[in-house]
Amino acid sequence: MNEWLTSPIIERALDQAVQAARRVTDEGEGHPYGAALVIGDEIVAVEGNRVRGLHDPTAHAEVQVIRTLAALRQSTDLSDCTLVTTAEPCAMCCGALRWARIRRLVVGARDPVNGGLD
Repeated sequence: MNEWLTSPIIERALDQAVQAARRVTDEGEGHPYGAALVIGDEIVAVEGNRVRGLHDPTAHAEVQVIRTLAALRQSTDLSDCTLVTTAEPCAMCCGALRWARIRRLVVGARDPVNGGLD
């Protein structure tokens, strides 16, 4: 196994993504999914799924975290980021990762029904 995949920063990012998923679920904002973006040893953005709260079917956690950082940076190039997500991204979110040029993805759990990695 790649040591990078079990690094402390990735573990912290996954923990924060899980916390975001719990928060949005508890608040009725969305489904229990969360995502974080990591650059080097820093977690730069964390978001949860906000489909229900925003009444937006595209407001998945992965898309939300990409939107947040892209807006802060005023750039769509997130090629220096790693996306850490609680569950396998759907096909739409996989497309968003590609458009944002995110090259590294860490998935907390596979989703054989809704996942888009296969």
